[in-house]
Amino acid sequence: MEIGTTIRKIRLRLGIRQEELAVALEVSQSYLSKIESNKSRVYVDDLVRIAQYTNTPITDFLSENAVDGPSEQEKLQRKEMLILLQQQNKYLQQLVDKDS
Repeated sequence: MEIGTTIRKIRLRLGIRQEELAVALEVSQSYLSKIESNKSRVYVDDLVRIAQYTNTPITDFLSENAVDGPSEQEKLQRKEMLILLQQQNKYLQQLVDKDS
């Protein structure tokens, strides 16, 4: 996936209008449109400002997984971590109840 397409997908996922992002970056909307349609390359300083404005790690613009969501393996790891955290929480609650 090209970087412009990734920028567009992240912007849309966050509900940011193209005009809003262009104003925030102090660039023309037509320039931003050309970037998002991969008709113009994005300069590093603009990419950094996009990342800052969207509060998105710059590496996410270079990774398809960031746009398409987590892989099945990442989902499984998150689920396993949630289970472990729930078990720890239950154990800590038992300790608190015991001391009360």
